[in-house]
Amino acid sequence: AYGADAVLLIAGLLSPAELYALVELSHRLGFSALVEVHNQVEVDKALSAKARIIGLNNRNLADFSVNLKVTLELCSMIPSDIIVVSESGIHSREDIEALRATGVDAVLIGEALVTSPDPIVKIKELFRRANDKG
Repeated sequence: AYGADAVLLIAGLLSPAELYALVELSHRLGFSALVEVHNQVEVDKALSAKARIIGLNNRNLADFSVNLKVTLELCSMIPSDIIVVSESGIHSREDIEALRATGVDAVLIGEALVTSPDPIVKIKELFRRANDKG
């Protein structure tokens, strides 16, 4: 009703049946469903739910710690026909390049922008540098 075209589904908060039903409903309604995961159990749950886009959240929602190794370790478990988004903890060109090398298709950057004294400059820096090598 408000023009949305995507929904965020957090695998850790939903049962496998709930996640499957919500992913299916999202697809049936023409929405993209970004299924957010943080560990292997949640990756398996997202794959079983037929997620087409999986977000690897580097932030542990239990204690809010952040570790890019989450993406580096989980990315290889996801088939290449599924879009992979790395979420949280991305602050530099080096972070983006490391994630890109693992096969990540997109990144979600929030904290680096809201804590930057000039978010526009930060975006330009990340974009320009991330694309230096093609």
